[in-house]
Amino acid sequence: MGRSDPADPWEARKAGGQSCASSDRRRGAYANGPVEAVKAGDQVVGRVYFRVSVLDEDAVIPELVPLVFIGRNLDADEPGLYFQDVDSYL
Repeated sequence: MGRSDPADPWEARKAGGQSCASSDRRRGAYANGPVEAVKAGDQVVGRVYFRVSVLDEDAVIPELVPLVFIGRNLDADEPGLYFQDVDSYL
């Protein structure tokens, strides 16, 4: 994963191969039914995506983390997709 410094809220955070689901509130689009992972080349800069994981071993408690896609290959040493947490983006 890319370097993240909690003291710098604008620090880019690299998604280490995790799938993200998309939502676009500006156009009123919301997921109805199953959500599919977004392919690596389909992200749109500025759009909100969600990292989905589970907090317990039984996979009963989900965690949804909103992330803003900020670009591709922003660091030559660590190419990949970069996301920023929503709190620091707004």
